[in-house]
Amino acid sequence: VRTSGGGGGGGPTASATATPSATARRTRTSRGKQSAMASSKSGLPVEAHVEVEIRYDFVDSIWDASFLAFHPCLGLGGSLQVILLLAFNIAVQVIFTAMSWSVLAERNFGDDVQKELSTWRTNIGQNVKYYDELTLSSLSERLCLQDPKLPVEMSSRMSSILQSLITYWPAVENSYESQTIWEILVSGPTLTLLALMVWCLTTIHEVFECWNCLVGVWWITLDRKTHLFYTDEGGFQLAAVSWSRKAFAIGVLLVRMAIVLCLWYAGCGFLVNYSIDAGDLILNAVALEVVLAVDQAFFALAPCNAKNLIHALEPLPAAQHEIQYKGLDLRTCFFTLCFLGALAFMGLHE
Repeated sequence: VRTSGGGGGGGPTASATATPSATARRTRTSRGKQSAMASSKSGLPVEAHVEVEIRYDFVDSIWDASFLAFHPCLGLGGSLQVILLLAFNIAVQVIFTAMSWSVLAERNFGDDVQKELSTWRTNIGQNVKYYDELTLSSLSERLCLQDPKLPVEMSSRMSSILQSLITYWPAVENSYESQTIWEILVSGPTLTLLALMVWCLTTIHEVFECWNCLVGVWWITLDRKTHLFYTDEGGFQLAAVSWSRKAFAIGVLLVRMAIVLCLWYAGCGFLVNYSIDAGDLILNAVALEVVLAVDQAFFALAPCNAKNLIHALEPLPAAQHEIQYKGLDLRTCFFTLCFLGALAFMGLHE
């Protein structure tokens, strides 16, 4: 049975409710694995016959659902709903990226704070007016001692800044020689580095998936209309697409990749510059992950036909074979180098 549809409505409509269950999808996956394991016919180890094929699996995302917009299986109303959700998703991610880039990524401890501290030390901290004859100490000295019994008049902000710096980086108060390995591991710089690593890995995974989908869409056969075929397992195989659908899908993927890259850069600045509090660092990292995954939240509002089709679609082949050298995956090695380069760039830049 074949269903076909072009860039607009019309044409025969197939039921999109014939969705294989999760068990059936797992069965197809296990069959694929079994067929790969059974490919050994010469008595040699199966590893010598396994060929790695790169595929893109459709996921619960409004980005993927937009690929089916204006197909007869969705109908005009469902297609408009998907496009509206896609527009909302793009708007949310773009607005948050712009806010992170222009406002939240500003340095809280930049040159202006250093100038403020220097001015305070010269005009107030070392002023004889605030010299305490009882303890024989200047205001700067009493502030640095962080003793609650000593008066630090007119210096509550300076005291708060110093306390934040000591909490973030204990070496401000004590020398490195007096620091234990555990204290160094749980310090602010280490936590910031870990947050950057997790964020860079998250965005690289997103870029990785965008690239696989882009390659898969690029190599789909072109036809006057979009063709979906029923498979033996009860799913759908995307056999061909119209030129307008391919152009739309490639445009959406390029927008998605641009948003991910901009959000990566803005998010790194957000993590490094916005706050040095340990709790804020963890919350900020979680917030960035939520923004990156907002497309999955919008997918929950997608029409049932779109959800069923996404669940039933067979993966797109993104590459016939993985490029390997003695078992070393060259493509993932490239992305690993990109991850290390991005981490080093943000560490040196910020």
